[in-house]
Amino acid sequence: MDNPYLAHLPPSQRGAGSSKANMDTSKEPLFGFLPRKVTYVLALAEVQEHDVNPFTKQLHSAQYKKILASREKLPVYSQMDDFFKME
Repeated sequence: MDNPYLAHLPPSQRGAGSSKANMDTSKEPLFGFLPRKVTYVLALAEVQEHDVNPFTKQLHSAQYKKILASREKLPVYSQMDDFFKME
């Protein structure tokens, strides 16, 4: 699906084309996610635990992994799925 906000650019500058077809999805933590459509906590946990930061495409640092391990011990982390159930 093309981004309508980039329609004014030539296809080579839109990010469309063969580069996406050959993309290694294992290196893209957010591959297949649709904005505001992710409703399961397991998918979010996979993104957080992935080796690559989905926004910078850099490897996570040891500090990030230490902080994530600390967050997993918090009570709110175990109740994350409740936050996604909007009634």
